[in-house]
Amino acid sequence: MRNSPFSLSKKFLDTSPRPVRFWECCLSVANSDVMQNTCAPAINTDDCGRTAIFGESNYYLDRAFYIYERINRMHSGRIPGDSAKNRRKKLFLSNPVPIQSFLGSSGDFAIREFQIDVTNQFTANPRISFANMRLSESNFLASIEGKPNLDVARYDVLSRLLKASRLENIQAVLLPECSVPYAWAHDLARFSAEHQILVVAGLEHWVANNISHNFLITVVPFTWGGVKDSVVLLRLKNHYSPKEMLEVHGRGLTIPKPEAFRYDLINWRGLYLAPYYCMELADIAHRTLFQSKVDLVVASEWNADVSYFSNIVESLSRDIHCYVAQVNNSKFGDSRLTQPSSTVKKDLLKLKGGLNDTILVGEIDYKLLRAFQSKKYALTRTDDAFKPVPPSIDRASVRKRQQNKLHF
Repeated sequence: MRNSPFSLSKKFLDTSPRPVRFWECCLSVANSDVMQNTCAPAINTDDCGRTAIFGESNYYLDRAFYIYERINRMHSGRIPGDSAKNRRKKLFLSNPVPIQSFLGSSGDFAIREFQIDVTNQFTANPRISFANMRLSESNFLASIEGKPNLDVARYDVLSRLLKASRLENIQAVLLPECSVPYAWAHDLARFSAEHQILVVAGLEHWVANNISHNFLITVVPFTWGGVKDSVVLLRLKNHYSPKEMLEVHGRGLTIPKPEAFRYDLINWRGLYLAPYYCMELADIAHRTLFQSKVDLVVASEWNADVSYFSNIVESLSRDIHCYVAQVNNSKFGDSRLTQPSSTVKKDLLKLKGGLNDTILVGEIDYKLLRAFQSKKYALTRTDDAFKPVPPSIDRASVRKRQQNKLHF
């Protein structure tokens, strides 16, 4: 990804010498949007400027598909465009549909629900790779100053972690907040597409037009027409941390605040997951958005207050009644895979420290979790697989997950 404006000419769109992947189009449009992004002036208190980047007006994935369809038209006459005008429902590819996007809302929240490759359901429990990375404060500050560290040694660490994950036959790889320079987002997208592995990671601060963007990237793979591809979902962090705000404001930069709090709910191959960023989980209204609607919450973090967030994660897992995968800077630790079970059984994986960057692998049985949630309390009293469901569980939403249906 470039740190300068970039656009494709109409001539190139119609005369490209090769087909393109959808992930390439996603990153092309995203780069253009970031480099042209502006913020409305901060109002009163928090020195955060309002931004519409990656919002629902002129949604970036719609424009990415326009580029994808136009370039590939000359290489394959079987790829139709999307003529639907309804913004609440966009089909990015024709039947069988590997990607669908639906827009919902809840108060001040804009929730985009994705269905990706849902006909290709898991036949075994998904395996998840946790990257145990010791992140550098100097790299974090360099990215805020617009000078990200892109040296070969650092790239080799990321490459080794991805390779190790692939060799472990995993389905998803998780990396901490601010662990990957934005310039390497295309490597994550290519890796995801080639090996059909989902990736959740925090990009380092991407500074453009005096705005310091902190994006959570989720790369979701799919195969269509025999071609391996992926969709790149970028979401601006809803709550910057106090220290983060201090470092950004101290350098005279603006923190972008979304017009509405944005979250993604992703149904990928029948697994419902919601990616979160560190401080977002500290907001009780935010972390309870998807009760009954998710199998897995993913938390990408750079968090020194391990005790506080440990309590949040354990409460979240039981209150939402789902698996929680938390991946943190290994300097602080508490990266873990937690399930809503008794204290003895709740942690399926937990790690901290170490001088070497490595991975650990965990596994979730989300179908067993749904079956448990479908039962009334009387039937669960003798079943110690999980803790009892909360009183507010919505079993209609549980059934939607079992039937591969939409929530919004």
